[in-house]
Amino acid sequence: MISPRHLWRWRLLCVLCWSAVLAGIYVPKAVVQPFESGHFDKVLHLGALAAMVGLARCALPRFPTWLFWSLAVLLAFALEVLQPIVQSSRAFNGMDVVANMVGVMIAALALWLAGLSRRVV
Repeated sequence: MISPRHLWRWRLLCVLCWSAVLAGIYVPKAVVQPFESGHFDKVLHLGALAAMVGLARCALPRFPTWLFWSLAVLLAFALEVLQPIVQSSRAFNGMDVVANMVGVMIAALALWLAGLSRRVV
């Protein structure tokens, strides 16, 4: 269980993580080109979504569980759909969506194992 006294730390970590990840997702294609060799970018997508969702769940422990996980799955898809809209040099990639979804599942499993996946009453 997350102590309300420490909630501000989780929220700060969440904001920092989301800022870094969103900046990385929406940079021009030329910046991320070196990370795309050998599908390393898929590992980055997976890790980024796991971190974003895991920290968001810790930062928002009272958010309804069903709504949180529904939005997490939607986010995994929406981030990739928005890439070409926000940054014209980027393109939609179905495998990135799969990596994002796996990241959400890893976050769910890790939080479940730690006992942090459910809403705090």
